[in-house]
Amino acid sequence: MAHTPPINHGCEAPIRPADKRNEKVWNHFVDKVDEFRACINAFTIANHAASDLHRERANAATDEWNQFVHDSLNAPEDYPWPPEERQGSH
Repeated sequence: MAHTPPINHGCEAPIRPADKRNEKVWNHFVDKVDEFRACINAFTIANHAASDLHRERANAATDEWNQFVHDSLNAPEDYPWPPEERQGSH
């Protein structure tokens, strides 16, 4: 099932320096921006892949049910909907 609670990406956004005239400080910030972007991208790709897999599995389960109904039930005679009361039930 889906993650409960939802997982956090764990990526850390850099803090923009107040003074971008200091080249060393600014370049360090830009490097941290690149790391943050890469982290977010990796998280997004992994979660989209997991979502796709969940959707594929759910669709496969639905297909399995539909195939079972097609092959094993003579609906609605064998499996009326809504279900009728069974004799002896209270």
